[in-house]
Amino acid sequence: MATIGYVSAGIVTDEGQLRRAARFLRAAVILAILPMVLGVAIVALYWATYWQPLVSAGLILLPVGFGMVLTGVSFLIIWGVITRRAAKIFNRPFDARTFRRTLLLFMANFVIAATCVVAGWMLVTQTMVEIVNDSGVPIDLCTIQLPNGTVWSQPIPAGGRFHKTTRERFEGATTMRLQQGAAKSEVTLVGYSTTPFGPHVRATVKRGLVTDIRQFN
Repeated sequence: MATIGYVSAGIVTDEGQLRRAARFLRAAVILAILPMVLGVAIVALYWATYWQPLVSAGLILLPVGFGMVLTGVSFLIIWGVITRRAAKIFNRPFDARTFRRTLLLFMANFVIAATCVVAGWMLVTQTMVEIVNDSGVPIDLCTIQLPNGTVWSQPIPAGGRFHKTTRERFEGATTMRLQQGAAKSEVTLVGYSTTPFGPHVRATVKRGLVTDIRQFN
């Protein structure tokens, strides 16, 4: 079937142009979904790893994601203009449902972005202490003391971990005491820290109560 061209308000609408319009719609959908997926992924990875470069990645994503949304909305408008005029020319209904659903995807970006910012801020500003027992022997008692006097204490089975978070405010050193049978050990997890930013620290206890301390911020 031969392709027939039509001219309406300075825009040529034909089968080829409709195919190009469909590409604009696909690009718009991708640009609507991608920022949300990246934002949620960054927050989830930071929660799992406390890897500090993810904080920078999240901050960069805010303006980049906003630009992606603006570009995507422009693509959606282009698709809407072409398909609406084609619908009038070919005397068929305009696919308003697809337009509305895609527009809702773009609006959802702002909700997801706000949620990710709040969740990220809460993760960044909380204190996180995690003790991993890699000694091969149960730790009878692990006691963590924060500078404000808060004390967390519990045994840790072999291969287990002791994970605590808090939003309490303090300033000073965070210490840990270990008891494993007759052996005892006391170490400083963080020499000095102040809230609301941290500390985020993970200590791995090895054989002989040797402690490998990793601070994430």
